[in-house]
Amino acid sequence: LALMAAGPAAAGARGESGAAWGDVRGEGVRGEGRHVPAGFVLMRAAAGEAEILSLGVAPLWRRHGIGRVLLRAAMATAQAMAATRLFLEVAQDNRAARALYVSEGFTAVGCRPAYYRRGPGLATAAVVFRRDLT
Repeated sequence: LALMAAGPAAAGARGESGAAWGDVRGEGVRGEGRHVPAGFVLMRAAAGEAEILSLGVAPLWRRHGIGRVLLRAAMATAQAMAATRLFLEVAQDNRAARALYVSEGFTAVGCRPAYYRRGPGLATAAVVFRRDLT
């Protein structure tokens, strides 16, 4: 696996629009000999806090530790950006992701009811997680 990084310029976080987003960073993982990413994480940091905006792993690569690699890369990047806390949110029905976050020291700190739409009239809550980085 190859870890790929994208800094603020690559993520388009410079200029006036970047001020609202903070310092946006991205990481990706590519499988050996493959041109399609195995997974990615996109995060931002501002005022001593960081947030994972999105983390995804391609179906073929799930259950191979890619999510953990990306999560740890995001934590290291957040610390390098002087963040003392890292936040993320996940769908309440995403048991695998929730288990990963708890195993890496994240704690549920909030809930957004009916946040993710699952179809007409169907929704699930978003669980907000936090991990202290100090």
